[in-house]
Amino acid sequence: MTTGRTGRLNWLQQNWLRGDPDDAETAHENNVRGYLPTADCELPALLTALTTVVARHESLRTTVEFDVAGNGRQAVAEPPRSPAGIEHLVELAAEGAGDEMAANRWSRAFDLRSEWPVGFVVTQSAGRAAGVHLVVDHSAVDGWGLKVLIDDLRSALTAEASLPAPVTQPLDTVDWEDSAEGVKRSGLAVGYWRRQLRGFADLQTGSAAGLGDLAPPGGGSGVHRLESVRLQHAAELAAARFSVSGETVFLCAYGWALASFHEKSRAGLMGLHFNRLTPAELRSAALRFTQSPLAIGLPGTDPIDGLVKRVHRERLESIFVGHAHPEALDVVVAETLPHALAPDAFGAYFNYLRPDFTASSPAPGDRPVMAGTEDEVIVEDLVLARGAELMLAVEFDGSVTNVRLTSARQSAVHQHGSDFLRLLAAYVYWLAAGTSLSEFPRPAWR
Repeated sequence: MTTGRTGRLNWLQQNWLRGDPDDAETAHENNVRGYLPTADCELPALLTALTTVVARHESLRTTVEFDVAGNGRQAVAEPPRSPAGIEHLVELAAEGAGDEMAANRWSRAFDLRSEWPVGFVVTQSAGRAAGVHLVVDHSAVDGWGLKVLIDDLRSALTAEASLPAPVTQPLDTVDWEDSAEGVKRSGLAVGYWRRQLRGFADLQTGSAAGLGDLAPPGGGSGVHRLESVRLQHAAELAAARFSVSGETVFLCAYGWALASFHEKSRAGLMGLHFNRLTPAELRSAALRFTQSPLAIGLPGTDPIDGLVKRVHRERLESIFVGHAHPEALDVVVAETLPHALAPDAFGAYFNYLRPDFTASSPAPGDRPVMAGTEDEVIVEDLVLARGAELMLAVEFDGSVTNVRLTSARQSAVHQHGSDFLRLLAAYVYWLAAGTSLSEFPRPAWR
């Protein structure tokens, strides 16, 4: 295969892949999936559209390798010139078999050393395509990038508009990191991390009293889910009351739940976000998923309005400084707060999917069946070998809010997962309806 551009991994890729890039047993759990109905279009037209999308996004044609020191390099293949150039990426499924074949494709890890990190499963009958499943390695495309791919594919099929030229692809990001602006941004990020970690160091020790030790290694992670229309309305009301985003409302609620759980006056958490600050970056599928630390205190004597707005400002600042050299951040962590990624310090992750993220259609069967009454906590029998030790993800889907708590199955948080989510929801309702500290929700485990 002809090789196009080559170079080092950018910091985002290096940070994501440096842990265990060749773990074929569990790496598939990070694959992302999407689905686009194609209204029974002609199969050749769909294959041509897929070729156009793969040609536009270099991240879909990138392979990586690591040296003995763990430093990665990448090679970008030349763009395909015809559907023959992507036939190794496409599986054709008979009508009714697409979901199962897509699930099988998702369950296989991509060999990033030699394999392009994308696969398509096309459901077809009599030469016409009913829909296409996309499966992509998370190291190449983030959640927003999956939306970009589906939107680009839709445009390529309907000829609504010509697709823009490739932008902010992996090696373009390398060029930016090496520029004066990139070096400056990294320095700002390192300074921000140091300030956040220093401000929290006095509280970082051990786990919550009486709730057991932090989870031992192994055992995987489990998921608790909460789905609610009422919670969505409450978050919108609270956001309007304090003139902040819905993200800030859930960020405060999560921080307060963590602080209450660990019996501290404030909690540290790691905010995850799509670091896309320009129109060009919003049109790219390449990974721009970054993280930044935040410390959130429980309400006290100060007005709640000021506390919520301060969290909002710090979140906006953290997004701007989220991009930094991972080795530089390692030094800061080692010097300032060596155990910063413990769940009771800054090892609790927060992922908020903005409302327009859900514009792309989920793959059939991806959403769990949320049976029962509104606001019921659903405990799924789901074990992830590579799941986060502690992470909250909030996603909007129309008028519904889906809240997903992933936690180590042997941890105290997992044992109290349902109560944890109920407390978090109670904080959202409190922000929407009242600010009296006498009515501040109390944890069920006390």
